[in-house]
Amino acid sequence: MILPFIMMDFTDAQKIDEKLNDADFAMVDKHKNKIEKQLKQSDKDRIFDMVKKDKKTSQYFEDKDVTYESYSYTGNVFALEQNPNKPLDIVMHYTADGESLTVLMDGETKKIVDSLLGKTPDPLLPDNGLIINGRIGSYDIKGMRIDYKAPDWTPTGTGWTAMLVNAAKQNSYSSYACTKNNSYGTYWAQSGLLMNQNGLELVWADTGSECIPKYFTTNQNKARVGDSIISQITVNPDTNLWVLYGYNFSTGDFYAHPQTVSETTKMSTNTSLTNVFFENPNSPSKNWDPQFSSDPKIDRAYDQKLSGGWDYWSDENEYVVNCDPGGKHHSQLASGSLANGNSITYDVGVIQPYCGV
Repeated sequence: MILPFIMMDFTDAQKIDEKLNDADFAMVDKHKNKIEKQLKQSDKDRIFDMVKKDKKTSQYFEDKDVTYESYSYTGNVFALEQNPNKPLDIVMHYTADGESLTVLMDGETKKIVDSLLGKTPDPLLPDNGLIINGRIGSYDIKGMRIDYKAPDWTPTGTGWTAMLVNAAKQNSYSSYACTKNNSYGTYWAQSGLLMNQNGLELVWADTGSECIPKYFTTNQNKARVGDSIISQITVNPDTNLWVLYGYNFSTGDFYAHPQTVSETTKMSTNTSLTNVFFENPNSPSKNWDPQFSSDPKIDRAYDQKLSGGWDYWSDENEYVVNCDPGGKHHSQLASGSLANGNSITYDVGVIQPYCGV
């Protein structure tokens, strides 16, 4: 089971909340051998059989067509610091009659802990209403990351919004980013915060999911307003393994989706696929901005060199997709820049009437 927030003393929580830095995330990195362990097909089949029979989830299989999609890992850094041998919990991703079914299994007891059945979100496509900050740099990279706080946001039943970090395999084509099993070798990954009717959801999406987001979280471990979060994507050029992370510093909970991608050496750079999105596909006529009590903000953006070191972006491209052609430029929709360790704040009141499907 994931340790609850109350098991941290106040000084630890305060220290974590003050500043997100590499040393903090290194606590997760220490357990990479667990995060990168691949489940065998027999493991997936065994868990699927347990999910069908468990009293918490068996009702999802009544008169429904349920298919397996993928899996992720989750754990708590404080629990792992106390007991490094503690197995990670497993998040199973299924589709049940077109809805997203997320099941949390305790890695130690092998029992079903929690589940969440919800409407499958629309794909996080590059042609939605987007405010984009694209990374520019002179060196090759194998990682992308953003630090931010979950915004003061309340669902009203109007569409969805997302803040995402994105990265593509080298030589990927944007036109195939959301095409599963494409023959061009394109792979694109996304990790971030989705805000919809279910609340604040840490999610991932990739080419294999056809850019349809999968929930890291169930009801018991959702993000809360003000939580300090890292969303990160890393690739291991030696093993072709990509890991899509969500890390909630305010609780110590982390989530990791490992995915093997063939012929990977590094990420594409200076491209529209390796970037940060503020995404909202609502039509301009929808009154969605009052859901935000204050404008959302991303505090910092980093990239990871092939040598392993993390650094701020040196520069960025700024552009807008699917907004009123006679409307606002990027600088009028968002203030600041993610280059050189700076922050960006999105003016949702201005974005609403100009950007959307």
